[in-house]
Amino acid sequence: MPLLPALRAFFARLLTDADDALFPQRVLCLTCGAVSLPNALCPSCLAALDAFRLPGDALAPNVAAVWSYHGIGRQLVLMLKYSGIAECAQVLADGMASACPFALPPDTIVTSVPMTKKHRDARGIDHGQLLAEAFAQRRNLPYQPLLTRTRETATQQGLNAAQRRKNLHGAFAATTRISTPVLLIDDVYTTGSTTETCTAALRAAGAPEVFVLTALAVVMGEEDDDVMTDEGDWKGIL
Repeated sequence: MPLLPALRAFFARLLTDADDALFPQRVLCLTCGAVSLPNALCPSCLAALDAFRLPGDALAPNVAAVWSYHGIGRQLVLMLKYSGIAECAQVLADGMASACPFALPPDTIVTSVPMTKKHRDARGIDHGQLLAEAFAQRRNLPYQPLLTRTRETATQQGLNAAQRRKNLHGAFAATTRISTPVLLIDDVYTTGSTTETCTAALRAAGAPEVFVLTALAVVMGEEDDDVMTDEGDWKGIL
């Protein structure tokens, strides 16, 4: 595991554990540091998060996102993804579970997009799995890792839609035959290439219906330069 990312993830978890030990109920807001007892976010940050909520039909049939890629939502995803602050997954899952626009059948299985080994080793956590498990718990649904990477892929950052589809072509496969509906949870919807590729793999394995719910989405017509550069910018936070 690369030394600096591993140390960053270690100290992020250490600080979180120390905070939990000192304050069994969270006292300070995750995103701004203001007093937020007993919630993870203070009222101001909760209001700021809700300001970027998207309509349920913003993306495509059976595909939805809760917030646009701005402000507090973006900060929470970056803190989870690059600083390993697992509590951010809980906050995001709260909003996703309450805002999910789909009438999910009771036998729906929740799953996530598998990370590349390189990213998983570098970051020390699987942020997508944490998010999906937290969502599943809130909706009383089972979580299963139904997808696997068939090969390592280059980062999606800096690629346009066509390049992203080519990069991910054939990169995912189901781990088993599937006979129930599936809800795929992911952090950010950008061009749809990842979710489309994963959906195809799940359907090929027999899933009769696949729903996709992401925490954030880059709204069509907006530049996604921030999405492309987030990792490099965020690495210096700890």
